[in-house]
Amino acid sequence: KNGAALWVCRLSTQALPSSSDQNLKFCIVGSGPAGFYTLDRLLKAFGSRIHVDVLDRLPTPFGLVRSGVSPDHQDTKNVINQFTAVARDPRASFYGNVALGRDVSLQELRSLYHGVVLAYGAESDKKLGIPGEGGRNVFSAREFVWWYNGHPDGKHLPVDLRGVSSVAVCGIGNVALDCARVLLHPLDELAATDIAAHAMEHIREHGRGIKDVHLLARRGPVQAACTPKELKELVGLPDLAVHAPPAQMEVSVADQAEMKKTRMRRRVYDLIKQAAEGASSDQSSQGSGDKQRHLHFQFYRSPKEVLLDSEGRVSGVRVEVTQLADVEGKGRVAVATGRTEVIPAQLLLVSIGYRSLALPGVPFDDGRAVVPNTSGRVPMELVEAAAAACPEESSSSGPAGAIAPHPQQQHEHHHPHQQQQQQSLESSPGSTNSLSGGRLYVVGWLKRGPSGIIGTNAVDADETVSCIVEDVLNGLLQGAPPGSGNGGISKEQQTGNLEAESSSSSSSRDLRGDAKSALATKAGSQGLLALLANRRSQAGPDHQVVDFAGWERLDATERAAGQQAGKVRQKVVDVEDMLKVVHAGA
Repeated sequence: KNGAALWVCRLSTQALPSSSDQNLKFCIVGSGPAGFYTLDRLLKAFGSRIHVDVLDRLPTPFGLVRSGVSPDHQDTKNVINQFTAVARDPRASFYGNVALGRDVSLQELRSLYHGVVLAYGAESDKKLGIPGEGGRNVFSAREFVWWYNGHPDGKHLPVDLRGVSSVAVCGIGNVALDCARVLLHPLDELAATDIAAHAMEHIREHGRGIKDVHLLARRGPVQAACTPKELKELVGLPDLAVHAPPAQMEVSVADQAEMKKTRMRRRVYDLIKQAAEGASSDQSSQGSGDKQRHLHFQFYRSPKEVLLDSEGRVSGVRVEVTQLADVEGKGRVAVATGRTEVIPAQLLLVSIGYRSLALPGVPFDDGRAVVPNTSGRVPMELVEAAAAACPEESSSSGPAGAIAPHPQQQHEHHHPHQQQQQQSLESSPGSTNSLSGGRLYVVGWLKRGPSGIIGTNAVDADETVSCIVEDVLNGLLQGAPPGSGNGGISKEQQTGNLEAESSSSSSSRDLRGDAKSALATKAGSQGLLALLANRRSQAGPDHQVVDFAGWERLDATERAAGQQAGKVRQKVVDVEDMLKVVHAGA
């Protein structure tokens, strides 16, 4: 295994002092896949001598598995069962409805824990940056996905399918395909999933008029960013005609080489071509009117302007025709030809990439929209500099998990839990001006950017936890000078054979000598709950903490309601209503 692999090392129960105050105490901010995989790896690495708290700004765990995975992909959501088993471990605690930047500051978390792992993902979007993008019925794909998946911040998104016959989706990744598939899916099948009730009702009542969905891509079919599985599901929908102009499906010598090198690119290309040729054959033999709906692949088309009607609503997209060219230092990129076309659309969804949000007191690379890190370890000099530059982390901004204001509506439909109180965290008990504190780590999209699938986060967590293990072995957690706590463990032992270590759970590494004194006493969960209780008494009922047992009560309620409605679950989509369910059975 390479250096990114997790060191499978269980710390002996005799390795650290017996006092519970000397257990490692870690906090993970974010309970999506990256957060839960990190929790799992931490528990495996440190055995009985660690406790990990997982925070989420929503009362519900599981992040994009709940609010991002398409409702017709219930098999993908089965990973929740694995995460649930980890969350029930007595060495772990889940605290939902706790927002970093609103209820607690990063400085406070660092004072309460030996280490903090940021895993809050990407909850904003890349923009097209073209005229008309702020028009009515123009949304990011993330916002639209949150709307139909019942995310509390998406409930009031002003999606209006009345009079919509043509939809344009900018992008051809899996999220773009999800949006297209939901709009083109047979309604009875869609209604049996866990799609949000408000979205299903609106689609059923007003979405029947949708006849055409256009997928716009700046490059060609060989460069399409989707995966074969999701593409096959989309083009295989019943009563759907697939169109891909032959001229746009032509491949160059470079395209051929690309498909030969990467089998997935060949598979994606073949699926599009076969689906389009099949639709063309059906139309020739049976007539073009037999298909109810049409999916149009629009390759080599770059959006340049969103066209708006007299009421400010999208009516179409002006695109510029592109072609691929070799550009020095950039490789093959889409370049403009100067020719333009107009694609009619009364709904426009922009799916060109997610973007993480900056957080007060956290180092942030705004260009890449990630926290600067080396293999998941955030350099302490950057952490201290960011903390010094932000001595008072006010609750007024709190971007961790906050939905980015829509350019058109500015999201006037904010839920009360987003109406963050203007109370300074600095003035509350438990806050600290000290720049000293636990070390900072990062995992998931906030670490590497928005790429990969759910399972990618498992590998990513391995790498980050490897850094944490190394820092513990080297006595780098707060309270020990660098290099003082290697406990006599040689480099060879630290990087020993992975298979040999994983084959025997009794082969555990001990922290000896100076490592025992390397861990400062940290308040952990006890200190966090005391701090939150004090703030809750001032902030009101909307700031009640939800533990995992509370989530399981909500989960049972949703499943029962879903069974009555003939679907997988009926999601509660309002935070206030969630809290009522959670605490009614407490």
